[in-house]
Amino acid sequence: MDILWRDYMIEVDKKLDKWIDEEYSENVEYINKYALYNEPISKLYRWYKKHPYEMSNIRTYLKVAEIDYKVVAFVVINYGMIDNQYVASLNPIVIDPKLMFKGLGTKILINFFENAEEILNTKVDVFDAGIDIDNKVSIHIFEKLGFKEIGRTEDKKFIYYQKENNQKLYLLTNG
Repeated sequence: MDILWRDYMIEVDKKLDKWIDEEYSENVEYINKYALYNEPISKLYRWYKKHPYEMSNIRTYLKVAEIDYKVVAFVVINYGMIDNQYVASLNPIVIDPKLMFKGLGTKILINFFENAEEILNTKVDVFDAGIDIDNKVSIHIFEKLGFKEIGRTEDKKFIYYQKENNQKLYLLTNG
């Protein structure tokens, strides 16, 4: 399965806004609860254009992943320098709701982590992600990929995970 990564383009990718519509898929509730909060991707894009350094101190990337010329995922990567390391923070990661719960999210993430420096055209020392404590699927995937918990928000609603950039990722067998 070849995955092509490219920048999100608001006019070309406007159809992704349907991913939050209840009629689009039975899995829309999951995306609205943990990733998009009932807001279209185009609105998220516009917010990042108006606030380029709100979530990162170097750059924010809005990427889509395509398989066979069909967009299957949308990812926001906030990129910055933290403690003398280049950190790529993923949040949110959105899989097309019609394609969820089939292992595609794991494949997309493995591909991203193994090719991040090419995809972003920059150095990456560390990956991190903040995940809602109730998002058991995402927690399972990140732990299966070797991410370690590094903290939680004060209200205990989000867990922060981190992993060094090893380039090659192997699924842990205990998951």
